[in-house]
Amino acid sequence: MNKQDIYKIIGYNGVYNNNVKKAIRKLLKENHPDNGGDVDKFKIINEVKKELENHKVSIVIDKPDTTKTIDDIDYSYCENRKKELNSKKNVLIKQLDNIKNDLKLNIMEYGILYNNSLDKEILLYNNDKKENHLMILICCIITMMILSLGLLIITKKSYLLLILGLLLLLLIMCIMVFFKKIKMNTLDKNEKLKNYFDTVNEIKISKKIKKELNNQKIELERKLNQINNDIRFYDNILKNK
Repeated sequence: MNKQDIYKIIGYNGVYNNNVKKAIRKLLKENHPDNGGDVDKFKIINEVKKELENHKVSIVIDKPDTTKTIDDIDYSYCENRKKELNSKKNVLIKQLDNIKNDLKLNIMEYGILYNNSLDKEILLYNNDKKENHLMILICCIITMMILSLGLLIITKKSYLLLILGLLLLLLIMCIMVFFKKIKMNTLDKNEKLKNYFDTVNEIKISKKIKKELNNQKIELERKLNQINNDIRFYDNILKNK
């Protein structure tokens, strides 16, 4: 029994009128599983009902055939339908395998990007640590300069003036060198920050791709489950042939 047989039984001729509605309701009631009806037959009748309600019927019966009964099953239709479903199933399985492979690659890429981001965070931390050490040295040198200037002011011995003058000159040179290192360190830090944020953006893109692939995987698995259910449905009909 196929959908065309149902259309003939209910007397459908292109118009979804009250008579057709009554006939389809009667068939649903008679074949409802709760009333001891066959689940497979009930499913086909229900599909016809939905097609009629959604006005998506492609079959028009000019002359209703009331000689057919609900037990007249078109086994050739079931076999053809099963072949179509198996073909669709094979296509979906290939698509699902491709998506699973893409997911594996995505997960590997995400792991590499994540490890890179951790390495770059460590480099940034070491960079900041180095800069802090330089700033501490500069503070110490400035303190020594202040003390030297104080001694220059209060001392009266020429050799001490010479020594303190040389010390001040040396301290000034050290400060200039350290500030130059801080400037270079800052430029290096900016470059590392740029690389770090580029990696973070790549991680975000990788997460987005992973989410899309997972959604596609779930949708394909849902379609495969539906097709497997339909194949079992026609298998059950053909087993009772």
